[in-house]
Amino acid sequence: PSAQSCDPGSETPELPPSSGSGEIQVRGRQLLVGGRPVHLKGVAWNPVGKGHHHTDFATFVDRDAELLAKAGVNAVRTYSPITDRGVLDKLWARKIWVVNSVYNYGGNSPSSVIDSVNAVKDHPAILMWSIGNEWNYNGLYTGMALWDAAARLQEVAAVIKQHD
Repeated sequence: PSAQSCDPGSETPELPPSSGSGEIQVRGRQLLVGGRPVHLKGVAWNPVGKGHHHTDFATFVDRDAELLAKAGVNAVRTYSPITDRGVLDKLWARKIWVVNSVYNYGGNSPSSVIDSVNAVKDHPAILMWSIGNEWNYNGLYTGMALWDAAARLQEVAAVIKQHD
């Protein structure tokens, strides 16, 4: 998809520029997608049903995407990877980008991100990958020392860059 404007307040009902083009840049403090400035209005999104313990993106995406779009949200950050392209399609139809978390637990191998990245790296809703949730004080949920956690995240980032 291409768009005339990335301004969420724009009256143009077009989708924002696709991140699938590989044209994402940071210039100073400005994020550019397809050469156009983007202002992100994001939330963390991790839908878990009442009485359940696991994320269920597919069950909640229709309702939540509508509510998020009405609130002006144009980006979600997950706590676990979205690999269901149907979920991404529904978010993208509402002009919502995804910052897809693919590595938070230091007990996993850096190569554990490969399948999640490969599954959706070409989807236009994927803006970027998130690795390490609050890792600087939780040791990647394993008690890993700060600099060991930082080194692990560097390894994970390198694996992601090899595959995307």
